[in-house]
Parts: sequence; structure tokens; C-alpha cells
Amino acid sequence: MLSIVEYEWGLVTLSDGREFGDIMIHPEGIEKWDWKVCNTSHSGLGIRAVEYLYSKGSEYVIVSTGFYERIKIPYVTEALILNNNGIIASTGDAIDHYNKAIDRGIGVGLLLHTTC
Repeated sequence: MLSIVEYEWGLVTLSDGREFGDIMIHPEGIEKWDWKVCNTSHSGLGIRAVEYLYSKGSEYVIVSTGFYERIKIPYVTEALILNNNGIIASTGDAIDHYNKAIDRGIGVGLLLHTTC
């Protein structure tokens, strides 16, 4: 799995040089995080996004709530994440957790919000 080598407001750079805005990473690949498909908004993270990462082989999921932690996590989604040893954190902390997990060879899923 690729690490995140750099990040700034609205943009992350992966170790292969590709750049993304909001991103979903899982053991089977990397995708743009399409909020509409996943039924996500700042008022609530859709559970479909988390379920999708598990369906792609993620051992656990790390969710970024944004630089200023503006994305709200509904209780049912939070329970799915935390009951499976997942992590909910700000953008920077989520990236740190993700990079440490892949360094240890863990097939982790990441939902990364790169702005607010």
C-alpha cells in the first residue's frame, strides 16, 4: 500500500507521486472519495463508505473528519468504526495513523477529508 508523503489543504500526495483531494484507500486500491455515492456531507458520514472499505479487505478503518473536524459521525457509523478497532481523527492525525499502520503491514482502510 502507498503511504501519504505530503498533505495540505485540499490535497494529499501519495508515495507514487499521485495527488488527490478527498480519497478512499483500501487494500485493493485507491479511489476518489465521492461523497454523493457514499451519502456523505459535513452533517454526517454515510455508513456506506465505511462498509465499502471493509468489503475491499480493510482490517480496520481510519476516518478523517477534516482539518477542523467538521464532518460529523452518526452514532451507527461511529459504532461500526470503533467496534472494529477503527480510528476517527482529524486529517493530520488520520494520516499519521494510516502511515504507521501500512508500515506495520496492516491492510487498513482510510477515508480522508482534505479540507474543513
